[in-house]
Amino acid sequence: MVRSIFLSISVWCCLTLSLHAQWSWQNPLPQGNSLGSIQFISPSTGVTTGSNGTIIRTINGGANWSVVLDDQDIHLNDLSFSDNMNGITVGTGGTILKTTDAGLTWSVVPSGTSNILECVFFYDQDLGFAGGKVGTLLKTVDGGNTWSINSVGFLSAIYSIYFTSPLIGFFSTNGGEIYKTVDGGMNWSSVALIPSTIITSLWFPDDATGFAAGIDGLLLRSTDGGDSWLPLASPTTDDLYEIEFMNPSTGFAVGLLGTMVKTIDGGDTWSLLDLPWSHGLFGISINSGVGIHVCGEWGVVLYSSDEGLTWSNQEMGTTAFLSDCFFFDKDHGIVVGDSGTIFQTENGGLTWVLHQHPLKSLFWGTAFSTSSNGIIVGDGGVILKTSDGGVTWSEISSGTPNRLTSANFADSEVGYVVGYVGTVLKTLDGGNSWTQLSIATTSSLRSVCFVNPLIGFISGDYGAMYKTTDGGTTWINMSPVHNHSWRSVYFLDENIGFLSGRSGAIYKTTDGGQTWEDISYNTISWMNTVMFFDSQKGFACGSYGLVISTVNGGETWEVSTHLMADNINKGWFFADNSGYVVGYGGAILKKSSSTIVEEYQKADLPWYPNPSNNRIYLKNNTSPEVRITNLNGRTCFKGTFGSEGLDIRSLNPGCYIITLDNHSFKLIKE
Repeated sequence: MVRSIFLSISVWCCLTLSLHAQWSWQNPLPQGNSLGSIQFISPSTGVTTGSNGTIIRTINGGANWSVVLDDQDIHLNDLSFSDNMNGITVGTGGTILKTTDAGLTWSVVPSGTSNILECVFFYDQDLGFAGGKVGTLLKTVDGGNTWSINSVGFLSAIYSIYFTSPLIGFFSTNGGEIYKTVDGGMNWSSVALIPSTIITSLWFPDDATGFAAGIDGLLLRSTDGGDSWLPLASPTTDDLYEIEFMNPSTGFAVGLLGTMVKTIDGGDTWSLLDLPWSHGLFGISINSGVGIHVCGEWGVVLYSSDEGLTWSNQEMGTTAFLSDCFFFDKDHGIVVGDSGTIFQTENGGLTWVLHQHPLKSLFWGTAFSTSSNGIIVGDGGVILKTSDGGVTWSEISSGTPNRLTSANFADSEVGYVVGYVGTVLKTLDGGNSWTQLSIATTSSLRSVCFVNPLIGFISGDYGAMYKTTDGGTTWINMSPVHNHSWRSVYFLDENIGFLSGRSGAIYKTTDGGQTWEDISYNTISWMNTVMFFDSQKGFACGSYGLVISTVNGGETWEVSTHLMADNINKGWFFADNSGYVVGYGGAILKKSSSTIVEEYQKADLPWYPNPSNNRIYLKNNTSPEVRITNLNGRTCFKGTFGSEGLDIRSLNPGCYIITLDNHSFKLIKE
């Protein structure tokens, strides 16, 4: 389970008439937040929850997943269904959410605590328990509608709960202990202590036999109803996060770095399985008669129909580290990253074409001088050049082995590249050849911005913020804070510029860097990108998925959102408040401009019926372009009305936005 997610309202309450600018996942799909718990409640219906309040759901055995909720600022750590309709998920801030319709909608249930809740378990439709930090233990006897706090008398975190009867149950802690109750949770006694470890998960395939997993590959077994526990030989030293058995003989545990172990003899021996995933796996669900699903870091969901021998990835897209992006306009852009990753879109992110360059290098930056002519820079002094808008790329000699991190063109011919060990390169022929410039620093340089071929700025580590007025022949350090690490520099002209970096640091100058005004935002996040459209309106984004905006030159900042738990490495924004961000785990997210949803009486709507559960029909004989999006801005359909109307049976019940002829309306799918 992911240890950390959330404040939510039922999706049915989200029928707003004016939608602010929305963010939607472009890659990976359906989303890229880490998933910590997964449960299938029937062969076809499964639910998984995770970071940033994410809940996704399938109704076809995992072939397709749809995002139900993806709010920010909380993390959902565990999930338990008491039957095929009723379930509970728990998380940070004492969050408890309940569903009564198999995960389609969720509502907040008061927990009585603000402590992080790490785990939840239901024995039957009525009896359930939740546990968390500071020894928090909650109990419900009415299916999760109300919860009472049970005292356990210590401050360790409770990481897993399992009951074998209404009276007999267990929980494990981050202190390496397992506790047992024989009176339904009124009293608890320690039955196991493994010093200097964390026991993360418990599972009982029958009343007598129990298993536990933990960090450093820990595996334990009890054969006497949980009264005593003995260690088992483990094939791994990687942390294990969840354990589950399909029968008393066959069980699995998942964990760090894509680790999965299996036993077919009741735990006597364990073997490592080979999965197509090398990052964290946090949850497992064994779907009887169908197969095994595991979930984990960056939204991955893997499926096996043969008890773990082979696996398929039910998440679409790449999870490669993405470092930079460049957009010619809102429809045309390029994203680069690790392992030679080059992504391109020509339709505003509706589709992305993935090119894997044979160099397999980590690409750190990209820039274009025209719509056809551009470069990519990366590790080992790599420079790639295109003259056909990114269709083909050729390698250009940089003359340096140093990592190159950022590129910028001042015009169609003059461009600059910066990198580690104080590397600064210049081209006078559109990137076909490069010369190295001299600068009095060996710091890692992270960002470069030129307002014309002669005047430019460079930022980097250890207080590096340099300016040139002669095309890079000489440089002057103009950093506003000594020894501060800067991640992004952006100038509108030779006078007005912005600088961002560590711990929310953002500085503004109106005199070309002679003096600086501190307009920082109070956060621990690194501000990896700063971008302004004029002296007043701008954006910044960075670690922990933070995106902030200002309309008054940084005098105040508004938190646009925490998009994800991982870092945003680069953002690109437009004057109408739309934009893109890219980052860890292959994350590409798009921010749409504000949409005004028009409220009409039913008789005035251009289609009928509304609500609908089957098809909708136009009231006239035209065939306009139609686009249907969910409330997160994700496109569900794009095309035209046919002669037999528009089939909407594939949409999950809920509220959608339908756009016809540049007018947007509310559509209810029953």
